[in-house]
Amino acid sequence: MVCISNSQLCDYADNCGDRSDESTTKCSAYVGRCDFESVGICTDDWKQDEDDEFDWRVAQGATSTPTTGPMVDHTTLTGDGHYMYIETSSPQKPGWKARLSSFVIQGVSSDCSLRFFYHMQGDDIGELNVYLRHSYDAQPTRIWHEAGQKGDWWLRAEINLSQVNSPTKSDFEIVFEGIVGGWLGDVAVDDISMTPGCLRSPNQQLPGARSTVAPTAGPCGPGRYSCDSGRCYSQVQMCDFNFFCKDRSDELSCGTDCDFETDGACGWRNSSGVSALWTVRQAGGWGFPPVDHTTNQPSGSLIAFRPNSVDQKDKLKAHLQTLTYRHSAAICQFSLWYYMSADNVGTLSVWIKSEHGLEAKPRFSVSGRQGDYWINQLVDIGPMAEFSVVIEALHSGLSTSGAISLDDLQFINCEPKDIIPYCAANNALCSNRRQCVDKKNVCDGVAHCSDGSDELNCPSVVGDCSFDLADWSGRCRYQELLNSTADCPYQQAATVTEEQSGPVTDHSGNGQFIFNSDSAPDCTRPGDLASVQTPRMPPTPADRYCWIRFWYYMWDKEAAEGNADSMGSLSVYIDYQEGGSRGRHLLWRRIGNQGGGPARTGWQKAEQRLDGIPADYAIVFEAARGGGPRTVVAIDDVSFTPSCRQASPGENGTLVCSSPDELACNDSLSCYHSSWRCDGQFDCADGSDESGCPTRAPPIGEGDIGGQVGAIVGGVIGAIALVAALAAVGCLVYKRRLEVPWNRFGQERRSTIVDNPLYDLDTQDATSGGLSYELQIQDSA
Repeated sequence: MVCISNSQLCDYADNCGDRSDESTTKCSAYVGRCDFESVGICTDDWKQDEDDEFDWRVAQGATSTPTTGPMVDHTTLTGDGHYMYIETSSPQKPGWKARLSSFVIQGVSSDCSLRFFYHMQGDDIGELNVYLRHSYDAQPTRIWHEAGQKGDWWLRAEINLSQVNSPTKSDFEIVFEGIVGGWLGDVAVDDISMTPGCLRSPNQQLPGARSTVAPTAGPCGPGRYSCDSGRCYSQVQMCDFNFFCKDRSDELSCGTDCDFETDGACGWRNSSGVSALWTVRQAGGWGFPPVDHTTNQPSGSLIAFRPNSVDQKDKLKAHLQTLTYRHSAAICQFSLWYYMSADNVGTLSVWIKSEHGLEAKPRFSVSGRQGDYWINQLVDIGPMAEFSVVIEALHSGLSTSGAISLDDLQFINCEPKDIIPYCAANNALCSNRRQCVDKKNVCDGVAHCSDGSDELNCPSVVGDCSFDLADWSGRCRYQELLNSTADCPYQQAATVTEEQSGPVTDHSGNGQFIFNSDSAPDCTRPGDLASVQTPRMPPTPADRYCWIRFWYYMWDKEAAEGNADSMGSLSVYIDYQEGGSRGRHLLWRRIGNQGGGPARTGWQKAEQRLDGIPADYAIVFEAARGGGPRTVVAIDDVSFTPSCRQASPGENGTLVCSSPDELACNDSLSCYHSSWRCDGQFDCADGSDESGCPTRAPPIGEGDIGGQVGAIVGGVIGAIALVAALAAVGCLVYKRRLEVPWNRFGQERRSTIVDNPLYDLDTQDATSGGLSYELQIQDSA
């Protein structure tokens, strides 16, 4: 008989050796338990934070980067088990944080402990922290911390929550925070559990948290809002620098012009991604300005940051930020007044943040003592899309004598009324020249420009596939992987039967898709795989901004009714070969039901950045059957951004292709694989991959003089006719270059040099709805 302590009960570790300490009966009273096996993140107990830089991921087996992260989970100690981890390779950057938070726990809980297992292997491991959060308006309290390389094994941690929460006795959440150290810095957690003394609070909303209650439909109807005048507006009209309401209520919560006198912080908010806070206060006091800037009075208000202590480094930085603005004008500027009078006050910076994180450099930065007076600074923003402004105070940590104070924040000329001459890096200009959109969203099947120009004249990129053609694998050059471990074919369809719980239409509504078929005899068992691979792609440098986009459908009636194992999984891998060795690494995965519903229209969009892949690669889609009889995993409309296959110009202006097996098109816009030369399909926009190809004339008899003469004459006539035809076609193509759309996704293609001007691959004149050459140069800069 083996004796164990009560703290080891139901912690997902087989401490007794016969799993009697992990029995369902004993563990039913334990809360917050999650092994990430059948229901992913355990959404009843755990959730991703919304204000961090990126999210935790569910993983199975090894992570996508070699030599970092676990090879197995802790629950099953096999490559088939699941765990949570932070992916620290591109586009993540050192210092970025991902947070996972719990349900709200009663502050009066006694004998309440948290147990979990963590894994920290890699040369660039950052940090793993655990916090108590009592309010979203205050700093969380760090109660546990580890940093650096810990080795390739799972380690156990236990925290007495009742003890660390005893000073306040107020309700709290547990927050796991992973911080990126570098490329080889994947940090993982698994098998989280709490003891029975941890009581779930009846109020599952901490102060300052965003409301999770669905809004009731107001007088304007669901999804719409009302101005004081009764005028109605939609969510897309918020945070666009256009005051649709006369009372400006459509912009007030976004983080707008603010003097801090009457409206608090005017929608500006502290970021939960850092622990220190900006505070609205009156002027005066030790280390603060004697008067504000707006009223020039001691009674005036301002916003300021000064640390209470210099002992904790994580409390020396504060972020004040807006909500996400949809777009801005070319002449948009941001004005602020700042006051920094102490010698060791630190650094004030203004950053622009997108969904990819902060820009590489701040738009404005100043350090140290600047004088005993208010100073104005204008910060250029320019034409941007989907961005927020972040004001960062980074204290020196040498003393607490000085504060960084701000007043009279203002956006100037930011409403995009005028024509935008160019967009920022990785953004594209819509044809109406009034909006910028992220280039990863161009030609993805969804209109992001108000005029729809981001979905017009889309170029065909190798790897794109809509699965609409009968010979989809041949046209798209996709390869089904049929072997001993993946021997189930994908089946093409426009709809599936009710019994299979699959989609009623494809993603576009009028085409076809592929799904994991059970038509083969050995493809009805749980875990049976269907795998398909894209054509091979060239390496992608870290700054290439290459993305894959696709749509998937995963919904099963039995899974929705509680049988979590009924639905299968969809995994996306990178398959690449480097230095004679071949590897496959997990890029993306979804398990169980994903949206959808009885209407069977729940197509979901997925996108993944592919920058920084050092060798030729292909993308593999692998669908695994679940345990239910109606499991369907469907895929549709796979596309790559053109930058995934763009070659680079050489010193003399000619094109340098990424692989020795590729040839440059005559127009120097793209490359194609040498095996596609003269294969009957146009892969170059100018058709040069199919020009000058040999013809195959029938053989001429040795003694047939007449036949030989006829062949010679016929050849001469044919050559003349061919030249004339090519000239005519060239004129026609030139005339129609802005009229004929490019057929994408492996459909029948015509020889044309049309492309989407938002990709900056053409030199169209601005009057034609595209970009001028000069504007392209500004965009690329």
